[in-house]
Amino acid sequence: MDIRKYYPHYWIGLVLVLAAGVIIRIQNLGLMQGKYILELDPYYFLRMARAIIATGSVPVVDMMRYYPLGHETASENIFLSYVFVYLYKLLAIFFPGITLEQAVIFYPVIFFVIGTVCFFFLARSLFNIHVAFFSTLFLAVIPAYLQRTMAGFADKEAMGLTFMYLTFLLFIKGHMTHSWTKAILLGLTAGAATGLMGLSWGGFKFALIIIAIFYFMLFILEKLEDRHIILYGSWALISTVFLAFFTAKYGGIIGLLTSSTTAFMYGVLVIIVAHRMVAGYYPKLNLPKPMISIVAIGILAGIVGIFFSAVGVFSFAQDIHNLLTAGLSNNRLGLTVAENRLPYFGTWIETFGIFYFCIFIIGIFLLFKNTLPLTKHKGLILTAFAIMLFGFIFSRAAQGSFLDGESIPSLFLYTFSFALLTLSAMFIYLRGYWRDKQAYHELTSYPPPALFFLIWFLVTVLAARGGVRLFIILAPTSAIAAGYLVWNSLEYGINHKERLTKYLVFFLVALVSIPIVFSNAATSFRITQYTGPSFNAQWQQAMEWVQENTPSNAVFAHWWDYGYWVQTGGNRATITDGGNFIPYWNHLVGRHVLSARNETEALEFLYAHGYTAYSSIGSDENFDIFSWIGTFVMNPQQIVKEGNITTYFFAGFTALDDDVFYNDRIFPRNDAYIGALKIPVVEDEDSGTYRLEQPSAVVFYHEVREEVPIQCIYDKKKIYFNASGLRGCVRIFPRIIDATHQQENGAIMYVSEKGLSALWAKLFLFNEETEHFSLVYDDSARYRLAYYNGQVTGPLKIWRISYPGNFTISDSLREEYLARTTPEWLRLEGITL
Repeated sequence: MDIRKYYPHYWIGLVLVLAAGVIIRIQNLGLMQGKYILELDPYYFLRMARAIIATGSVPVVDMMRYYPLGHETASENIFLSYVFVYLYKLLAIFFPGITLEQAVIFYPVIFFVIGTVCFFFLARSLFNIHVAFFSTLFLAVIPAYLQRTMAGFADKEAMGLTFMYLTFLLFIKGHMTHSWTKAILLGLTAGAATGLMGLSWGGFKFALIIIAIFYFMLFILEKLEDRHIILYGSWALISTVFLAFFTAKYGGIIGLLTSSTTAFMYGVLVIIVAHRMVAGYYPKLNLPKPMISIVAIGILAGIVGIFFSAVGVFSFAQDIHNLLTAGLSNNRLGLTVAENRLPYFGTWIETFGIFYFCIFIIGIFLLFKNTLPLTKHKGLILTAFAIMLFGFIFSRAAQGSFLDGESIPSLFLYTFSFALLTLSAMFIYLRGYWRDKQAYHELTSYPPPALFFLIWFLVTVLAARGGVRLFIILAPTSAIAAGYLVWNSLEYGINHKERLTKYLVFFLVALVSIPIVFSNAATSFRITQYTGPSFNAQWQQAMEWVQENTPSNAVFAHWWDYGYWVQTGGNRATITDGGNFIPYWNHLVGRHVLSARNETEALEFLYAHGYTAYSSIGSDENFDIFSWIGTFVMNPQQIVKEGNITTYFFAGFTALDDDVFYNDRIFPRNDAYIGALKIPVVEDEDSGTYRLEQPSAVVFYHEVREEVPIQCIYDKKKIYFNASGLRGCVRIFPRIIDATHQQENGAIMYVSEKGLSALWAKLFLFNEETEHFSLVYDDSARYRLAYYNGQVTGPLKIWRISYPGNFTISDSLREEYLARTTPEWLRLEGITL
């Protein structure tokens, strides 16, 4: 069968796939009302775009951020804001009535189309048009690729991934060409695409790693010619020019040379060039020349590195260790971000679906099997590859299991699986060089496009293992692996001579792939339909009030996540925001404001930053104020009524944040936990009144179960009891069941003794009045504190701060509160990629 006659149908199919992808991604347009975008970070880039339109440029120092020091905008990826502006001006030519906000809403969908086209041509360059089509079909519909490419999600990834595909496409084209001129031009343009990716998205480092590993492997396989070195060098050169001179974010030349990932890119270039220059002078050793170069340069680099900077070598090793074991959330700040949480196997299935997960895992294994040019030892390599895939994914199987990602068995499986494949390949490589030239020649004949894709896939699997947010960069490689399996199966059926087998294969492929495509498309469609701006009506109303009722020079203190909303929606300065450029300040706000033990402590910090408003992390190295709030829900089936006393039972879970001594027993923090709360209520039927009795907690520790009294309950005011026990307080609040039903006392918060001392709890949860914090905004009448659908929702409150007369702080305290550097013990800054 001549399948080339079907090529035109693929182009029609591509258009239909793009159209379907666009339709899926614009289902939430009505929710954004043409002026609101999704999530948090995009609001910063929108504000900078407004500044560009108003003044022609962004401010050199942005005084809306990190007040009173401000923030140098050159250290941020402002390129995205300029893209917003030029996209707006371009669309205004065709749609004169369009607004900047509407252009920003459509930005991710537009770049989805551009990026998907680049992805299609990249997959075609790596394999063929058939694999490219099916890969693109999967990519357009899977939910893992949806969130950051849907309308309104105006963040960096949509554009960054587009430039990544373009970088890879140009580089692969350059590698496959035999023309020096084309190799240079394609290297330069690939470098420019990489540079633009770096100006828009920190994920450019994955592209550097992938290309550098690709050429390092080709160097070992002795498959690099002079034109390839020129290609790689021109790519690295232009990338460096963009990253060093067009932004200050990466620290210039010095920053690039000392960063683990960019230094690796340069290191590979040095190894290749040095080998080319001196390989002819090597003594006669029974080793492949690339191995001699690697060993020699490695020893030299190690000596120089240790001599000049032992600390730097240790830091690099620590970076690698952190990447392999803790991913994106190996610090306190990272742990506060939900999308940085480490994924377990269940997260993979939840994100991709069991059937799609299976086909892309089978697809990558089949691809490796089909492209591996070995006749001997093929089973060894395939087994090692399968074990490596298993180890990468299942070494973090489930929280609390012996394979939890951090236990010794997990780390052993993870490192062993990688080491097994590496050692197996080295065994065949060296044994072939010494004893079996045919095997050596076969191994070194591995097709470069397939090798590139395998490296790309494995890097994205490792990245996804390190954080849920990075599943988006696994989406394209998973789509290619799935597309390869579909086409390989169809090709088998097409080429099979028996008609029955042929149609049976077609039927099985359709039976598996069509439901996967449609179910993923339907899921993505539903997700988009209900994804509106998290800057919702409640926040919109609050920020309108801020603009109308607070001075234009007012400064706001709050949990750091809300910074971009206050800056863009309220047009007011903040001390912290989601950029986290001064992570130490997040700690200081959490410790000395939100968790302040008294007003004076909070006022001292706020005074140092010129704060006038406060809206609702911070322990020392011993986690002295580290605490949390447990939520419990009423279980009507366990309510007990005895006479005029009704005991209400609330189910839930929260670990103790401090050791508790009661009834001659010790209940240690973190290990002991509260599994339920009980509240007795005395009812007077004659008068219709009630009285709350002392609540108690059902505390568990191993086999011990103890009911421990709680000293406080809040019902419009705090009510204290004398009995010893837990020194925390429970707060009753409503549980919303559905649109028409709620339980007025259906949920309870347990606030521990540590939590009770926090200023935010006093002001927000328990409505305490203080001398220097005046409540000026409260939308509780419309947005009550309530438990709904597994989450706690509540009001927004704003307090005006009034400082005592002649209030001042010492110079040393001011210096501490305005410090940019983070104490080492806090570990807020994480690793340097």
